[in-house]
Amino acid sequence: MHGLILAGSGASFGSMKGLIPLKYDARDRVYQRHRFFGRSATLPTDLMLPGVVSDRNQLNSQFCTAYTTCALAEREDNKAYSREYQAQKTSLILGHDIASTGADLRSALKVAIEYGLLPKDRSPFDWKLVRDGYAANPQNWPEQADKDA
Repeated sequence: MHGLILAGSGASFGSMKGLIPLKYDARDRVYQRHRFFGRSATLPTDLMLPGVVSDRNQLNSQFCTAYTTCALAEREDNKAYSREYQAQKTSLILGHDIASTGADLRSALKVAIEYGLLPKDRSPFDWKLVRDGYAANPQNWPEQADKDA
């Protein structure tokens, strides 16, 4: 069985930053105070989901949040999605290139909700061929990608 493991460790490797920890958000307190059958709700730090993912190897890129968001949607929709599109839209809303800094999960999920996900076969390029910095730069993307997402 193939699966996806989501870990909340925020591990870094050498100079790579990867997952950026979430900043405090007052809306998070609502979930912290939530009671479920007399106990506080406890969310898992790791989650294993069944299914197949189109591409699980982010190599040495900072696209961990793009990979995770696309992998979750792929299991739900049974379609392959572009990690490059997700990365460039995350760069756009954060105002910096995530290829060199990474991103937080809240921003990555916000991108999926606000912009949608681009089917992988509609992506104009593969970051493994053009560099992750090029793929994460919103200026390199054609307007058609937004229409296809």
